[in-house]
Amino acid sequence: MYTQAGSLYRSQDGGTTWEPRTDPITPYASYYFDPHVPDRIFASESLTLHRSTDGGQTWEKVMNGLPEEKFYPLFCAISFHPSQPNTIYASSMNDDHMFPIRITGIYRSTDGGDSWEKIAEKMLIIELSIAPSDPQIIYAGQTYYAGPGGSRGGGGIIRSSNGGSTWKQLNTGLPDFTTVYQIIVHPKTDATAYARTEHEILRTTNEGENWEKLTHRLPGHLAENQITALEIDPKDPRIFMSSDGVAIYRTVDTGKTWKKTQGSLPSDIAALAIHPTTSAIYAVSQEFGIFTSADTGTTWQRITIAAEEAEFHHAYIPIVAKP
Repeated sequence: MYTQAGSLYRSQDGGTTWEPRTDPITPYASYYFDPHVPDRIFASESLTLHRSTDGGQTWEKVMNGLPEEKFYPLFCAISFHPSQPNTIYASSMNDDHMFPIRITGIYRSTDGGDSWEKIAEKMLIIELSIAPSDPQIIYAGQTYYAGPGGSRGGGGIIRSSNGGSTWKQLNTGLPDFTTVYQIIVHPKTDATAYARTEHEILRTTNEGENWEKLTHRLPGHLAENQITALEIDPKDPRIFMSSDGVAIYRTVDTGKTWKKTQGSLPSDIAALAIHPTTSAIYAVSQEFGIFTSADTGTTWQRITIAAEEAEFHHAYIPIVAKP
């Protein structure tokens, strides 16, 4: 189990004790944990993609085939093939919005990140999600850009049914120029997927052809509240947890009904995770740190990390189950 709290920490006892790992760049790096190789981690920052094969103790750059140009590529998303351990997808985009299409694209590695090939271009991808039931199906979430003269482009959701060779735009039910931060594909059917935008939770049951808003079903949720987290229970795909930065919500019927499970949690929850084997819930407060619940969110206990000065407002908590 890992968390980023100022730097990267690892726990091997469910969060009771933590050990610091070597941070390859800055506290602002994004980390991606390989589900096939528990000690293999990828870390991205604005210019470079890094890889660790020893649980974050040492790092190396893995840029063979990835863009290294003056317009600052941003490595925004990584997704792992569900059945081929060394097949990995990554996206990059340009942080100079005057040239939004110059070096954006999707890359694939078939050797665990040693080398990469470009398989799609001219896209502003910040999220990639491969269907567990059919790895040829890939959903991607896009951001948008504002160009000269007030022009805009990008945004929404695209889908590939051939491993990334071709893509189809799927924006029915989405507002124009919507940034999609997260997509979760149902583990048993690729026709069903969930998406998180800044203010909405959405669901499709027809391969993305239409998207239905679920956010209005959250009790007490205000439309201006930002959706900060959406997580599925790996043991039961009917169960989801979500947060809007004010409260925590839980559904046991794929989003038809929701209830608050705030308990004693503070209101500023920025990230959630559900343990893949125990279904324990972990929540990150921007001000007060990490909390865990073993009773579906009824009661919560705070987890203490040794460094009291840890910057929890940069924290997130991906959970990795070792085989």
